[in-house]
Amino acid sequence: MNNSIEKYIELVKEHNNYYSQGNDKKANKIHKQITKLVSKIQKDSDETKEQFFELLEHSDTSVKTWTAAELLGTFENKSINVLESLVTDITKPSHAILDLWKQGILKKESWK
Repeated sequence: MNNSIEKYIELVKEHNNYYSQGNDKKANKIHKQITKLVSKIQKDSDETKEQFFELLEHSDTSVKTWTAAELLGTFENKSINVLESLVTDITKPSHAILDLWKQGILKKESWK
Protein backbone atom coordinates (compact mmCIF):
# COMPACT_ATOMS: atom_id res chain seq x y z
CA MET A 1 0.00 0.00 0.00
CA ASN A 2 1.18 3.50 -0.86
CA ASN A 3 2.73 5.47 2.03
CA SER A 4 0.29 8.36 1.50
CA ILE A 5 -2.67 5.98 1.79
CA GLU A 6 -1.25 4.47 4.99
CA LYS A 7 -0.70 7.97 6.41
CA TYR A 8 -4.25 8.97 5.44
CA ILE A 9 -5.69 5.97 7.31
CA GLU A 10 -3.54 6.76 10.34
CA LEU A 11 -4.54 10.45 10.37
CA VAL A 12 -8.25 9.72 9.92
CA LYS A 13 -8.20 7.30 12.86
CA GLU A 14 -6.26 9.82 14.94
CA HIS A 15 -8.76 12.56 14.03
CA ASN A 16 -11.64 10.28 15.04
CA ASN A 17 -10.01 9.62 18.42
CA TYR A 18 -9.52 13.32 19.16
CA TYR A 19 -13.01 14.16 17.88
CA SER A 20 -14.54 11.43 20.07
CA GLN A 21 -12.66 12.77 23.09
CA GLY A 22 -13.93 16.29 22.41
CA ASN A 23 -10.42 17.59 21.73
CA ASP A 24 -11.37 20.01 18.97
CA LYS A 25 -8.00 21.74 18.86
CA LYS A 26 -6.10 18.54 18.05
CA ALA A 27 -8.89 17.23 15.80
CA ASN A 28 -8.79 20.46 13.76
CA LYS A 29 -5.00 20.24 13.45
CA ILE A 30 -5.30 16.67 12.13
CA HIS A 31 -8.14 17.75 9.82
CA LYS A 32 -5.79 20.23 8.11
CA GLN A 33 -3.18 17.50 7.64
CA ILE A 34 -5.79 15.16 6.14
CA THR A 35 -6.97 17.86 3.73
CA LYS A 36 -3.42 18.48 2.49
CA LEU A 37 -2.76 14.77 2.15
CA VAL A 38 -5.99 14.20 0.20
CA SER A 39 -4.94 16.93 -2.26
CA LYS A 40 -1.62 15.16 -2.71
CA ILE A 41 -3.28 11.77 -3.21
CA GLN A 42 -5.70 13.26 -5.73
CA LYS A 43 -2.74 14.36 -7.87
CA ASP A 44 -0.84 11.10 -7.41
CA SER A 45 -0.66 8.11 -9.76
CA ASP A 46 -3.72 6.20 -10.92
CA GLU A 47 -2.54 3.26 -8.79
CA THR A 48 -2.51 5.41 -5.66
CA LYS A 49 -5.95 6.83 -6.48
CA GLU A 50 -7.29 3.29 -6.98
CA GLN A 51 -5.97 2.39 -3.53
CA PHE A 52 -7.78 5.45 -2.18
CA PHE A 53 -11.01 4.45 -3.93
CA GLU A 54 -10.78 1.00 -2.30
CA LEU A 55 -10.96 2.67 1.12
CA LEU A 56 -14.73 2.91 0.58
CA GLU A 57 -14.64 -0.73 1.68
CA HIS A 58 -12.27 -0.22 4.64
CA SER A 59 -13.13 -1.92 7.93
CA ASP A 60 -12.86 1.31 9.93
CA THR A 61 -16.01 3.43 9.78
CA SER A 62 -14.17 6.73 10.13
CA VAL A 63 -11.96 5.86 7.14
CA LYS A 64 -15.05 4.94 5.12
CA THR A 65 -16.81 8.16 6.14
CA TRP A 66 -13.92 10.46 5.20
CA THR A 67 -13.30 8.60 1.95
CA ALA A 68 -16.96 8.61 0.96
CA ALA A 69 -17.18 12.34 1.66
CA GLU A 70 -14.11 12.98 -0.49
CA LEU A 71 -15.43 10.85 -3.35
CA LEU A 72 -18.99 12.20 -3.55
CA GLY A 73 -18.07 14.05 -6.74
CA THR A 74 -16.46 10.95 -8.26
CA PHE A 75 -18.62 8.04 -7.12
CA GLU A 76 -21.77 9.79 -5.94
CA ASN A 77 -24.09 6.78 -5.67
CA LYS A 78 -21.52 4.51 -4.07
CA SER A 79 -20.43 7.23 -1.64
CA ILE A 80 -24.02 7.97 -0.67
CA ASN A 81 -24.65 4.25 -0.11
CA VAL A 82 -21.58 4.03 2.12
CA LEU A 83 -22.63 7.09 4.12
CA GLU A 84 -26.22 5.89 4.45
CA SER A 85 -24.99 2.50 5.68
CA LEU A 86 -22.95 4.27 8.36
CA VAL A 87 -25.70 6.57 9.64
CA THR A 88 -26.53 4.11 12.41
CA ASP A 89 -22.84 3.61 13.30
CA ILE A 90 -21.69 7.22 13.45
CA THR A 91 -24.88 9.14 13.03
CA LYS A 92 -23.81 12.77 13.19
CA PRO A 93 -20.91 12.92 10.69
CA SER A 94 -22.49 10.65 8.08
CA HIS A 95 -25.90 12.28 8.34
CA ALA A 96 -24.43 15.79 8.21
CA ILE A 97 -22.34 14.94 5.14
CA LEU A 98 -25.36 13.52 3.33
CA ASP A 99 -27.52 16.53 4.19
CA LEU A 100 -24.87 19.00 3.02
CA TRP A 101 -24.36 17.07 -0.23
CA LYS A 102 -28.08 16.82 -0.98
CA GLN A 103 -28.55 20.55 -0.28
CA GLY A 104 -25.72 21.37 -2.66
CA ILE A 105 -23.67 23.00 0.10
CA LEU A 106 -20.89 20.40 0.06
CA LYS A 107 -19.01 20.47 -3.23
CA LYS A 108 -16.59 17.75 -4.30
CA GLU A 109 -14.94 17.63 -7.70
CA SER A 110 -14.57 14.38 -9.59
CA TRP A 111 -11.18 12.73 -9.35
CA LYS A 112 -11.50 11.46 -12.89
